[in-house]
Amino acid sequence: MADLTVREIVKSWLEENEYDGLCGEEECGCLTSDLMPCYNYTGECAPGYIGPSAVPDCDYGWAIYPSKDAAAKAKEGIWREGEDG
Repeated sequence: MADLTVREIVKSWLEENEYDGLCGEEECGCLTSDLMPCYNYTGECAPGYIGPSAVPDCDYGWAIYPSKDAAAKAKEGIWREGEDG
């Protein structure tokens, strides 16, 4: 078995379990296609689902939410920071 990095192991698990990326504290999130771009992974990130950003003037226009329900609420404009679903 080839040696895998933590990034590769996490990416594989996220994809196998149909997550879109990781979400963290303070508007931090990343997609599986660009996983952990900050190179400062602390273990506080959790799997999540993509949805439109609830943050005005967000550079990316998307965010990673902790649940499919939260991502759906974001699409409807009713998700609020601190909600987990």
